[in-house]
Formats: sequence, C-alpha cells, structure tokens
Amino acid sequence: MKCKKLMNVKFNLAAPCLVLAPHLKYPINNGANILIDRRWAHFSKFVPYVDIVGEKTIRRYKESELITSNIYTNAYRSKYRAAANTVLNRSHYLLERFITPQFIRVTEEYLGNPEYKTIIFSLTCTASIFEKLQIKSKDQRDRLLLVETQNDEIVWYENIFHASQNPIAKLTASISKRWVEKFFSMYENDFIFIHLTDQDRDGYLTHFPDHAYVVAPAGVSVPKFHAQSFGKLSKIILLFVGALDVKMNHDALVFFREDFYTILQKNLGYNFEVVVAGSRPSKRMLQLCENMGWNLHADVTDEGISDLYQEAAFSLLPFPYTTGAKLKLLNSLAHGVPFLATTNLLHQVDEPLPVCLFSDDPVDWLAHIKRTLEVGISTDERRALVAYASKYSWGVIAKQIFETLQGLK
Repeated sequence: MKCKKLMNVKFNLAAPCLVLAPHLKYPINNGANILIDRRWAHFSKFVPYVDIVGEKTIRRYKESELITSNIYTNAYRSKYRAAANTVLNRSHYLLERFITPQFIRVTEEYLGNPEYKTIIFSLTCTASIFEKLQIKSKDQRDRLLLVETQNDEIVWYENIFHASQNPIAKLTASISKRWVEKFFSMYENDFIFIHLTDQDRDGYLTHFPDHAYVVAPAGVSVPKFHAQSFGKLSKIILLFVGALDVKMNHDALVFFREDFYTILQKNLGYNFEVVVAGSRPSKRMLQLCENMGWNLHADVTDEGISDLYQEAAFSLLPFPYTTGAKLKLLNSLAHGVPFLATTNLLHQVDEPLPVCLFSDDPVDWLAHIKRTLEVGISTDERRALVAYASKYSWGVIAKQIFETLQGLK
C-alpha cells in the first residue's frame, strides 16, 4: 500500500475513529456505500471502535462487528434540486445532494467529542465541513483527517460533461469540477486523500503534485467457493450487477446494447441471455431492459446475487467510461465468475486472469464466448479467480490501511 505523507499529525491507534458519510444509506445498495461501510467496519478490529455517521443511520463497529445502530431524521436532496442548487450556488453536486442541515447538526455533535483522533470524510465534498465547522481550530490539531475520494472526480465530471446531452447536466458537471479543483488547491496539505487506484492518484497528482495521499484499493466479500455449484456451459448467461439507478451503469448497458449486443445475439441465438440485477432500478433502466428483453432482477438479496453468479458464464463490465467499477470486477471474481470488460478497466487488475477478457471489439467478445462454450471453465480456473479476489478481501485491505497509517512519520 502506497502513501505520501506531508502532515505532522500522527495516527493514534488507541483512539476511536469517526467516519462521516452522508451518502451512506442502509440497507447498502451501491459500491460507494459498500466501500465505506465494509472498509471501516473491518478497520474497527485495529482501534477501540469506529463510528460511522451515514445519511440517517449512525453505526458503531468494534472488532469488525456491528455493536449499535441508531436512526436520526434526515434525507438527502433530490437529484434535480441538487443540480439546481449547484448551479445557483456555484457549488458541488454531491455537496448539494448529501450535505443537509440535519447531517451537519449531527456531525457537529460528533466532532465535538475529543475522543475521536482520526476523522474520515467520505467524498471530497464532505470535507467541506472542515471549513464550515472550523475543524482547524486549536483543539483539533491533534486529529488525523482523511478523505475517501472514491474516484478521480476531475475525470469523473469531465466524462459526464462530454457524455451528457443535457445542458443542465453539463453545467452542473463543469461547476462541480471547478469546485473540486478549488478545494484541492486550498486544502491539499490539510488532509490525507485516500485514492482507490494508482490511476486516480496519478490523475490528482497531475493537478496537485504536493497533496498528501494513500492508495488503498477497494475490497470484496469472498464467499466460500463451491465448485460443484457450477454446471456445464450449455448456455451463455451474461450477468450485470450494480445499482440500477446510477447513470454510469445505465450508460454502460446502453453502450453494451449499441456496440456488442446485436452481434452476440445474432451469432449465439437461443444460447445467449442477458441478466441485469441490482437495487432500485430507475424508470429508464426498467424501460431499457423491457425493450431489450433482458431478464431484470430488482432489489435482489446478497444470497440472490450469489445464486445468479452461479448461473452466469460471465459478468458484464461494458463501461465506455469509468473511474470506478473495481467493486463489480472483484465481486465477479470472488464468486469464481470471469468477466467481459472494456479496456477502460484494464488498470483495475495487476496480473492476467484466466477466462477474463478486456476488449472494445465485439468480434473479440463473440470469439471469446464461443471458445469458452467449446472448452468450458475449469474448477482450477474458477479457483484462481477467487484466489485473486481474496487478496482484496475487506479484512486484508483494512489491515493494510492500518499498517500504512501506523507507519506514518
């Protein structure tokens, strides 16, 4: 695990940690929420306890186990109101969506407790509370402040700007990008920024070469592997798993429809099926799946997702743009299922993986699927996928973060 440290505050392993994550909604339904809850829940094994303040839930974890869970009154703003506020206030879309007066009130109460010596802000916009609540005051200087960036927001908003046809969405993305650039330029030495990938780190270093950072990858829950649960490949089922109200996921499936689906459907016929599974499908996602005849599984349990993986030949990762998707990739591997991915995700892995494919050419996808139909996927190949994912289990990643922070000078 890589780190660049420019601050004088040391990590206090004898003190509890506070995580501020206004986007975190329970039950967990997307990668961003899974990342924060699982990462810091497992981190509680190395400190007295970790408290996580989410959208309307406050959880305490100790020894990786949930100890208490309390509810407070709050609800983040609608997407439309957040976009309007971003434009009107020259602000940041996620700040306007998630940072509500109720969340600030609860956050202020928890920050008033001097026992917390490590504060983690999930998303850069949450760290704006740093200035609002005067966290830089004298009695706060012994606190280590971390920011989970979750992706390269500069690239993220550039992608949205270029991909969207909506003038308001383009303006919102442009304003949000400028907000991130301004925040980093003002506070790059007041926080340690946690980046998910080397690519994210390099992106930020291009603009802010002196910022303090830690590179800590996403993790995954690895279920017990049962080779006998996989049958022979008499049919190719392609499985897409993700939050079904997220634009990036919708765009990925639209891209799959336009660039890959026709050639696969034409050549594979009845031996081919697309399954889409995840939480809270938007109207446009429902319409897309209905129009395409894709099998949609909405709000599936974790057990249900595992069952779907056992039936799938490949998971689908057809992202035309992305600064994330590592959780989707790892989740597929953890279930012993290879993936078909665009080259945008090449940087997400650091070694060759059996039966997996990175390509932007639908002819390559078709040839790969046909070859897999002929030779199948061996138990050893599936075990190799699970073994790779196991290197990124939440417990392993939490321990690496702890050791990195413990070693800061």
